[in-house]
Amino acid sequence: MHRADPSADLGVPWAFEPAVAAGAGVTDASSWNDTVLRHDGAFVGFVDAHWYPFSATAGLSDGQLLESVKTIPAAMRTIRSTLRRYAPPAQVVIGETNISNQETTLDFEPVAALFAAANALEWLSQGATSVDWWDMNNYGSPAAGDYGMFSSGEPAPVDSPLPPSYGYLLASRLTKPGSRLRALRGLPKGVLGFAAQGNTSGADLFVNSNPSRAATVRAGLARGGSQGLHIGTYSAATAKRTDPIIHTTASAATIRRGITLPAESIVLIRTKDQ
Repeated sequence: MHRADPSADLGVPWAFEPAVAAGAGVTDASSWNDTVLRHDGAFVGFVDAHWYPFSATAGLSDGQLLESVKTIPAAMRTIRSTLRRYAPPAQVVIGETNISNQETTLDFEPVAALFAAANALEWLSQGATSVDWWDMNNYGSPAAGDYGMFSSGEPAPVDSPLPPSYGYLLASRLTKPGSRLRALRGLPKGVLGFAAQGNTSGADLFVNSNPSRAATVRAGLARGGSQGLHIGTYSAATAKRTDPIIHTTASAATIRRGITLPAESIVLIRTKDQ
């Protein structure tokens, strides 16, 4: 391919161990990664990782699902360590990701929105260049399960948004070209957070995984003086609405005192120009 087009960007699959991604893992994954990259690393522009943290989802709690996102930094460190040995310039793309490699009824639950947003933002904050949810439509049902972003006719009309699409929508509004994205640490138990900062604007996004208890956090945007801030909230309490993302405004002074995250929710806070 490089003989035909020296600028062609070539990628190879990245293999996860089952303990890292139960729904996509293969035994002795390091043998594949080391062998392929040792022989072809000089030609590789990116590795394509498929991350499905679960295979079976029966009995999986919302908390356990969101906890899986916390394993992403360690998974990325392993990828980067291998690339430094064999293909230092290579990038990382998450070519497929979802809760499971199998259809799951969780796709119709609000927690799927929380997982979709946190999953994408954690990988991007760790340096992945893109994150693709599998898939758009899958012709599933609430009884049999699905893994799509949009309904295929059940329970809502075709192409109606399912919870993962709302998670991706809010995640997409956190950043814009040129923003610096980072994961926030030291948050209350069960809360994940991400911040994006541009030259003149910024945004914070928080995910509260607790299904029955609200949480209070302080957003970094509170430093923004008296400017108004936009807040978008998706939660289990609003998930059944026609438009489940509730839009409000608040001053930085109000945010400085702390913002309440509803139980099982995503809360996006951004400046007017973000």
